Amino acid sequence: MTQHWFRLYAQRIDTTKNMARFYAMSIEPDLFGGSALVRRWGRIGTRGQERIDLF
Repeated sequence: MTQHWFRLYAQRIDTTKNMARFYAMSIEPDLFGGSALVRRWGRIGTRGQERIDLF
């Protein structure tokens, strides 16, 4: 089976509100032959948060 990798990255910056955020989403293969949806978000320049959903 062919594995496809997808990535999406977005930033939202508003200097008047002191807001600098990032949002990232990717589909990656897992160790068991399935797929994992990996979502990351947070303030730019930090590690942020991450959530992984297995399919």
